[in-house]
Amino acid sequence: TSFSQTATSKYEFGLNVGAYVYQGDLAPGDLGSLKTIKPGIGISFARIMSPSFSLRAQFNIASLAGNETLYKSPEYRQYRAFKFNNRVKELSVLGQWNFLAAKQKNSKLEPYVFAGAGFTHMNVTRDYSGFVPEYFTDASSIEAGLAADIAVSSNKIIPVVPVGIGLRYNLNSSLALNLETTYRFTRSDYIDGYSKAVNPNLNDNYYSQTIGVSYKLGRTSKQQTDCPVMKY
Repeated sequence: TSFSQTATSKYEFGLNVGAYVYQGDLAPGDLGSLKTIKPGIGISFARIMSPSFSLRAQFNIASLAGNETLYKSPEYRQYRAFKFNNRVKELSVLGQWNFLAAKQKNSKLEPYVFAGAGFTHMNVTRDYSGFVPEYFTDASSIEAGLAADIAVSSNKIIPVVPVGIGLRYNLNSSLALNLETTYRFTRSDYIDGYSKAVNPNLNDNYYSQTIGVSYKLGRTSKQQTDCPVMKY
């Protein structure tokens, strides 16, 4: 008689750390403000529905930042000189799909995609002390926009839509390492604290690159299979 190990756990706990990047009006590049990357940490709890699909609740605490004076082109950024720091707390629910699970049973490497919805609490600190109105031909429009932005609360909750890709490396039946890239779509133009004074037609977003560890909670059970008895 022989026995095989069958994982019975339906729950998984995870921890992650990573780098967070702001993407908005104060960063001219398509990849966002790579010169002001900030750290973040997160925890997760997942319900494993099947070998290929799970539901995950995720909570992250991170910082975002932007600084126009770090960019010499276009020149006006040196004189507008808007800066910010944002402490974010993000809670989301994600659906995760391991699209190769059926073809790669018991594989060490598992690529996956995920998407969901959630909320982010923002606490923005604006810094416009370096603004030089004399440089601009029509500084009054920037000053009026800045006054309108300052009137908007810097402490608020916004909806977010996180989507991403990940790669999982199974160390054993319970423990795994995870590498994830997550992009957050928002409908807010105030992640950096500025809108009317910069570009009110473009929303702000942010993304992260994280590495983490996940652990399946619960035990494994032995399942007996009928095999012929060897006699000598």
